[in-house]
Amino acid sequence: MKFYRQSLDGCFESEIGIEGLSKPGFDVALTNTRGGVKWIRDAYHARKWPLLMLPEERGDLDSLQSIADVIKDQSKTILILGMGGSSLGGQTLQGLAAMDERSEPHIVFMENLDGHTFAQRLKGLDLETTSIIAISKSGRTAETAMQVFAFVSAFKTAGLQNLIAQRFIFITAPGKNPMRDLASDLNIPILDHDPDLGGRYSVLSSVGMLPAMLMGLDARALRTGAQSVMLDLLDNDDCEPARGAAILSSMAEANGRRTSVFMPYADRLARLGPWYVQLSAESLGKDGKGLTPISARGPRDQHSSLQLFLAGPNDKVFTILSHKHPHDGPQIFGDLVAEEFPYLAGKTMGELVAAETYALITTLRNQRRPARVFEVDAVDEMTMGALMMHFMLETIILGNVLGVNPFDQPAVEEGKKLAIKYLQGT
Repeated sequence: MKFYRQSLDGCFESEIGIEGLSKPGFDVALTNTRGGVKWIRDAYHARKWPLLMLPEERGDLDSLQSIADVIKDQSKTILILGMGGSSLGGQTLQGLAAMDERSEPHIVFMENLDGHTFAQRLKGLDLETTSIIAISKSGRTAETAMQVFAFVSAFKTAGLQNLIAQRFIFITAPGKNPMRDLASDLNIPILDHDPDLGGRYSVLSSVGMLPAMLMGLDARALRTGAQSVMLDLLDNDDCEPARGAAILSSMAEANGRRTSVFMPYADRLARLGPWYVQLSAESLGKDGKGLTPISARGPRDQHSSLQLFLAGPNDKVFTILSHKHPHDGPQIFGDLVAEEFPYLAGKTMGELVAAETYALITTLRNQRRPARVFEVDAVDEMTMGALMMHFMLETIILGNVLGVNPFDQPAVEEGKKLAIKYLQGT
């Protein structure tokens, strides 16, 4: 069963003229993805990359749910500390959960480090009803460590040191690292982060599944959606992730379009954008290669970035995510509406968004701007799992086509080392 449809029509010369790909050119690009598809299949059969096996895994979910239930029962506020992939996957799922400020427990991702923001957040917390989940694969992420130490100090200052072991939980890789050492000293429980699973590919592990459960989402359904995409790749050379990688690689290499605009038209899908930006940028930006990802949101950014997208440099390829659900939102009636905005009379918000989505796709084609379109019938756990698995597999295939390692980030590591030297005064 497929939970989304990917249309590439808006990328072909039959639709957008000379700015598009020829069908023979696309066929060549699709053939070039075969190596990446085989690479993934071989890794799956060798049980090599945890990402590929997680969609079919169910044995860990009951124990994770038990942990989530304990955390929820004791908490009015849950803070999730982590940088990059340790945070962005969970945030994407929070968008799906559609929680608001009144929801309890109130779940906050503290994904950035800013002294003023931290102090303001700490000032408003009731520590006795606060739980903290700190995520760092290496156990050495300086920003996360700084936050953890600050919260531990706050608990001690408030005379709540006896609650630290109950209110904190760490997710980090096995082996000796500073986070595990601290956990041992303070009797903080630890969930193991698979050392072979990169942060930006970790959303289907406890890194994403524990937050999902805390939000009331169905973790099994998330993995089932992801599994549908994995099974398709195992059986089909021309699977959807391969087709997507073929479009993006050929647009970059043959047409010079190295900017990838990612634009969902549904708030519950909007946080896929920042997650996709990290996934693409950190996986592919190496050796002078890669795409520059841009996260946008429709219809909001029709009133900010669309002018550039339509009339600026024609160096972009667009990914539009569409949820055409005409019954979403209230239906508008009344004499004033009929008089001032007659085209809105009797319409719902969903119908307006659907019309704007269609108008954007049509305008992009008229302006000879290549765009692929993902359509989903439902915005739910299975669909989200399928979409996230699609983009992860697509990125791995694209890395293979471009000749870069999609799993490391050497330039980032250099910056971390320099920051430590600066702090040490060396």
